[in-house]
Amino acid sequence: GSVVGKEDALDSTIADITKQISASDARLALRRQRYEAQFLQMEKMISQLQGQGAFLASQIVGFQNMAAGNANRR
Repeated sequence: GSVVGKEDALDSTIADITKQISASDARLALRRQRYEAQFLQMEKMISQLQGQGAFLASQIVGFQNMAAGNANRR
């Protein structure tokens, strides 16, 4: 009787811990998905900003060349 009761209690504890682990795994999977989506969005934004930076840099060079050409004509 006593051993069976302790065994049942341990089985119940194991079942509870297993449920907690499963719930934690599910929360971690959702968190990972959220972080991956945020990371991909950040990567996309960085790429767009780099493209804008390259465009602006080329515009500045064009303005500098234009200004240098106008200065040489004087």
